[in-house]
Amino acid sequence: MIFSNNEINNWYKSKIGKFTLNKIINYLSNSIRVDYNQKIIIHGCDNFLKSLKNIFTSKNIFFIHNNNRYDLSSSIYKLPFEDNSIDTVILFHSIDFCKNPHNVFREVDRILKDDGEIILISFNIYSLLLVFKFLAIKSFFWKKRIIGYTRIKDWLNLLSYKMVKLDFLIKIPPFDIKNKKVINFVLRLENVLSRFNFLGCINIFHAKKENLRYIDMKIWRKSGNIIKGRFAKPIANKSYE
Repeated sequence: MIFSNNEINNWYKSKIGKFTLNKIINYLSNSIRVDYNQKIIIHGCDNFLKSLKNIFTSKNIFFIHNNNRYDLSSSIYKLPFEDNSIDTVILFHSIDFCKNPHNVFREVDRILKDDGEIILISFNIYSLLLVFKFLAIKSFFWKKRIIGYTRIKDWLNLLSYKMVKLDFLIKIPPFDIKNKKVINFVLRLENVLSRFNFLGCINIFHAKKENLRYIDMKIWRKSGNIIKGRFAKPIANKSYE
């Protein structure tokens, strides 16, 4: 069972959701330097787009949603951009609420320039979410499909994306707490655990698209030759040797 866009949007309206969203917004604000000559597209749920729209104001940044309140109303599977035309793509839980994540990656790969970057935000199953997925029946995460970060890394590797950085946010239980003493304890715990980059409920991937480079068959077997790019090893002609 996959998340719906509305479910994720509503969860980010809860107390723990707002806390998580603020952490993500602060992370992106401190990590991303917007070059006003670059073209950036941002896809995600409503709360996230509203928050980022107040921070990133360049005319070359396009906010994409399936309604008409933003720059473009479009499906993530078929974006209205030319091949190799975008510098950076930011996906906020796009693979969590999409039925076919593979097609999302293929479409992003199509529009990204060589050396373009993808920033992907998703839930992390290797965290406290694992408990809520299988044991907490009334939880938002119960029996939902949550893709592990190792699988996402494999998909990016298959498309020849180089991992720049992988960070984990939110080490505290992903549910609202009403008791103030417990809240204060949990917040202190979050401050301590945030020093360690593992077991966070949120993954933030930062990957870069590798350059395509023509490889001459004559230099394929030369010693010390380093091969990069998205190429399978060619089959040498029998007369080559």
